[in-house]
Amino acid sequence: MSQTPIRIGDKVVFSYEHLQSLFNSLIKRSFLVIGPTVLDSAIVYGELTSVNELPIGFVKDNSPGIVTMKNLLGTNRIVDMISGEQLPRNC
Repeated sequence: MSQTPIRIGDKVVFSYEHLQSLFNSLIKRSFLVIGPTVLDSAIVYGELTSVNELPIGFVKDNSPGIVTMKNLLGTNRIVDMISGEQLPRNC
């Protein structure tokens, strides 16, 4: 199987199972992997070394019909309902 080089601007889709391999390859080549992570009960961007640091399914607080997230300033923000087709979510 021949490999096509990836260029800047190309869109690539990885399955979750292969995401850690991507992290490992980038880190081995001295790249920093930056993405969403949880810090002090807030979702922030930071350096990642493992897919386990991604905030999958993380919800700070919720009330019936309302989901809120706390930001870096310590204030709460109501997370809007998604618009359009409601796709299955794995939380």
